[in-house]
Amino acid sequence: MRDYIKKAFFVFAFILVSVSLVRSFFVYKDRFKVYQKLKDRKDKLKKENIQLQTEQRQIESSRYIEKVARQQLQFTKQGEVVVIIPSPTPEIKKTEKLSIPVWQRWVSLLVE
Repeated sequence: MRDYIKKAFFVFAFILVSVSLVRSFFVYKDRFKVYQKLKDRKDKLKKENIQLQTEQRQIESSRYIEKVARQQLQFTKQGEVVVIIPSPTPEIKKTEKLSIPVWQRWVSLLVE
């Protein structure tokens, strides 16, 4: 009887440990997915941060400020002359109206 109780206890302990290990595995798997998502987001944000810092340096440069002032605000340096070339407009050709009615053109096409 005593051996039976020991065996039952060991079987119960084995099942309990096995269930605990399986549960821990699935919890670890879920947490690893969350970790990967956070790591990917961190990498993406790092790249975006580097890009924004580069853009900020460009915007703060005097060359960029001058470029924007010239292009968007149409400022010029002292002594410069601005030449504005108009864009060509397409010419619309008028089609001549044919004085012959359509039915007569068809008849002449079929007869000839």
